[in-house]
Amino acid sequence: MQKQHSLSTKLVTIGAVLLFVALLSIGLTLWVTWQLEGGAAAVNEAGRMRMQIWRLNSTAQSKHSEKAVADLVNEFTNSLALLRAGDPVRPLFMPVTDEVEARFSSVQAHWKSKRGIWSGKSSPDIDQALACSRMAINPQGFFNTATVAIHASTTRASTHAVARVFHPKRGRSATMPKPM
Repeated sequence: MQKQHSLSTKLVTIGAVLLFVALLSIGLTLWVTWQLEGGAAAVNEAGRMRMQIWRLNSTAQSKHSEKAVADLVNEFTNSLALLRAGDPVRPLFMPVTDEVEARFSSVQAHWKSKRGIWSGKSSPDIDQALACSRMAINPQGFFNTATVAIHASTTRASTHAVARVFHPKRGRSATMPKPM
């Protein structure tokens, strides 16, 4: 014989289940928002670096003080370091893919080799400055690759989270990676 549960027990059980589902939904929403904010901050930082290269070129070509040029060189170097390390407080992070890592390493190596152009007593000639600028505005370069990867990873993360909530058994498909 099955034990009959009282109405109050059934209502408390239903309430607890609904509370759990609501808290789970809120948690997933916060997690997806955090992921989107981190990716958006990285896209903004990459765009800011494009602007920094442009400012560096125009400042160096317009014969501003060495200190102004050095400050811009340090600002760009700090931006590279920020993208590499990320910033959990902000949040800011880059997606960890082989292509993004290869492009970012290429940008860092290029910057390391060309950074000295602006540290001399005379400003770089126009060809040197433009060659270094191509690093930042190359349509096939790091910044566009990182932007596409960030958008793809945040879309995949949010789609995966929604799929797991609404289809817990079918939440994993061939196009979505299994969580680690």
